Amino acid sequence: MAAGSNGTGAHVHDVLVIGAGPAGASCAYWLADAGWVHGSLVEPPIEEEPTVPGEDVATVLDSAEDIVNAVSKVALAEARAEDAKRAARASRRPWWRRRRSGG
Repeated sequence: MAAGSNGTGAHVHDVLVIGAGPAGASCAYWLADAGWVHGSLVEPPIEEEPTVPGEDVATVLDSAEDIVNAVSKVALAEARAEDAKRAARASRRPWWRRRRSGG
């Protein structure tokens, strides 16, 4: 059976080294030198941020913000009008036919 294997395909380690900085690399080196089976957890490298064309994106975002601000006023007015209509209809129903609120 190979070193570091328990026969099930899973690896068995004597020690788990976290990080590959100076201390982690040194620890892994000395553990391997002593014959210990070790695993290492290393943080993946951070990807570079994509380059974004500055002025074009700012213009598009400004236009989008203007559209959202214009539409939100209209949508809020429509929702309030709908709520007012619903409240007016509910107040005209006899009390025994009114729906219970809250589910």
